[in-house]
Amino acid sequence: MKDRLCRHLKATYKNLILPRLLRFGRDSSRYGSDVDEDAPPKVNEPVDQCETVDTDSDDDDEEEEEKEEEKEKEGDGSHPRCDFQTIEAIPDKKYHELFKACNLFSSADCVAVVRREKGAYNAATFVDVLDGGKIHKFVVRVPGHGTLEHWTDEDAYVLKCEVQLIEYIRKNTTAPVAHVIDYATGHENALGFPHIVMTMLPGKPAYTLWFPEGYPFVGDDDVFRVADVPPPYIEKRRVAFLRSLAKVMTRIQSLEFDGIGVPAFDNDGKLTGTGPTCHFKGASDVSFTRQPAATTQEYLQARMKSKVKHLDEQHELGDLDGLLKNLGIRTILNLVFAQPAFHGQVGETFTIHHNDLDLQNILVDEEGNVTGIIDWDNAMSAPRCVGASAVPKFLRNDWFPEWESSLEVSPYMAWNYHHYREIYAAALVEAGNIEDAKYTTKSALYQAAIATCTEGVNDYDFIPKLLHEIPHCRVDAGDFLKGLGMGGWHSAIRMLETHFAKIFEPELPPEGLLEALDVELEMQTTWWSCCDELLNLYEDEKTDDASQSSHINY
Repeated sequence: MKDRLCRHLKATYKNLILPRLLRFGRDSSRYGSDVDEDAPPKVNEPVDQCETVDTDSDDDDEEEEEKEEEKEKEGDGSHPRCDFQTIEAIPDKKYHELFKACNLFSSADCVAVVRREKGAYNAATFVDVLDGGKIHKFVVRVPGHGTLEHWTDEDAYVLKCEVQLIEYIRKNTTAPVAHVIDYATGHENALGFPHIVMTMLPGKPAYTLWFPEGYPFVGDDDVFRVADVPPPYIEKRRVAFLRSLAKVMTRIQSLEFDGIGVPAFDNDGKLTGTGPTCHFKGASDVSFTRQPAATTQEYLQARMKSKVKHLDEQHELGDLDGLLKNLGIRTILNLVFAQPAFHGQVGETFTIHHNDLDLQNILVDEEGNVTGIIDWDNAMSAPRCVGASAVPKFLRNDWFPEWESSLEVSPYMAWNYHHYREIYAAALVEAGNIEDAKYTTKSALYQAAIATCTEGVNDYDFIPKLLHEIPHCRVDAGDFLKGLGMGGWHSAIRMLETHFAKIFEPELPPEGLLEALDVELEMQTTWWSCCDELLNLYEDEKTDDASQSSHINY
């Protein structure tokens, strides 16, 4: 097929396009070129001066310096509770003592700390253990807030729940999660800090596939210029990755729970129910819990009760505008949560929601196959509309506030989130997850709605976006909320009910989406593979044309 397509492209190029190019070449040489040599390069056009980001190199000092400069400008992204300076000061010998205490091998010849990394909440130390001529690779994860000053009983609870959930997933599915070797919820241990020791999973973070080395952008600040329009070969890898991720999450979705909350286990790892979730107030060490819920409605009613209390405390006494707007917010959220997507059926069950299923926490191989999912802290059983079938975090940014939806935040896209959400939904159907795939395309919307009551998402970010989904509704959101808050605006309520029913209605992806995309991408990648030959053909024909012209006697 490829050879036949190449022949067809060459024939079309030679008979139709090439003569016009040659004629244009003669005309432009006569009158001067229309090309501005000083103009900036076009999007996706390879240019020698373009700078590429090497996401694989650990030894590139210049790249590391640039990262450090960015951290100095914008902060290093770590949570204020974290004290990474103390965590990073743990000497290598403490890791040697930890692995000796773990007693993993009868005679470990050598324990070597290979490298150390840190994220927003955790530090990861990569350790190689040589035993009998074979190298075993491990990761020791220490919470950034795991110091005596910041560590709390609630933190210990969260860490233990994470370990138990990882092991439950590993033992009951084929999903690629780490094997937990050892863990400690306090400081009385060989390392001296709370930690998790687990096997190192193969692969690289998925952002190296989404934005591979050589991706045609000038620099980090300009990624958004091409983020929505990747070359066909990158799009093929992204689609393959989303298909693989859908298969993995379908396996995880096979685990069902009877309540909403943190899955609870006995000492033997047997599931016993669901427990409370723990949360911290801002940057402080002060925590609070949310009790588990038996149904989606019970969960949302509890969250709305807390939301209403917060709204009542938010406006100052005598602030009539603020009061009316808050009443309007309550009206809209009540209409939102009245939609069927948020109503579980009798006897409903719940699935795992990974709290940070982002590109850096998904590992892949060169072909885009998912080889591991990491960082399961604060994962919980959740309503199905936001559970295991929901889109990963990097495909929901457009429905979330600026700290996630900014063009400076990965994956830097402006308009193509829905495109990839549909692909992911179709991939879930392909993987056999037909029932819950109906939630996937709109799961970013569902997550954003719930987040207004659970994650502090700004109502004045979510509600204007929601109103803009209503055709021809361009009213100022603040004025609209005040009007609703005054009461008696029955026509507006009926309008919202009508449009919200459509906006929040679950839907399956278009039939044949992946098949059509496969054909399109195959055509596009085949075309690009022929480009070099076509350019050579053009240069040869141009040379012949110039040679013939030189023999014409004017």
